[in-house]
Amino acid sequence: MLVTTTILLLILVATLICILLILLIKTALSKSSSSHFHRNHLFKFRATDGRPTDVEAWYVTDTNGADVVALANNQRNPLPIDYEHQIIHSLKNGKEAPSAGWMEYFYFTPQGIFADVRWTDKAADYIKNGEYRYISAVFAYDTEGYVRKIFHAALTNTPALDGMDEVMVAASVQLLNQQKEKPEMDK
Repeated sequence: MLVTTTILLLILVATLICILLILLIKTALSKSSSSHFHRNHLFKFRATDGRPTDVEAWYVTDTNGADVVALANNQRNPLPIDYEHQIIHSLKNGKEAPSAGWMEYFYFTPQGIFADVRWTDKAADYIKNGEYRYISAVFAYDTEGYVRKIFHAALTNTPALDGMDEVMVAASVQLLNQQKEKPEMDK
């Protein structure tokens, strides 16, 4: 009888230990998946003028944000920053599109896509004097709205995204702003 009781107690203790281990594993898994969730950032944004009109919004996630940065950093030439999107308008208005600066290195953080910028003296003076305050990026996105490539950017005072941080001369510049370049249509 004593042997049977001891065996039953050992089985009961082993069962309780297994249940505790299962609970600990479930707790650890739920904590790790929730902490992973917090690292998976999603930026969903729209321009104040209603763009985009062909998708719900533009998106930057950990995955496509890292891809955009890698693509930009693999280019040999730095990406230009002009004034008021003159690169886009120069073909129609015939005016030059001088550079305000060059985006030399991109990185992705939990706050978004950033670039190290080498400003021209003129642009640096404009920014220091408060004559220009914001950056507007021109980018391509896919049929679901995920940003895929940054082409260039512009100094502007009328950003399409409300609530943007001001540009700073001696710091990195946040790019994910407003303008887009329409994706090529299949013919």
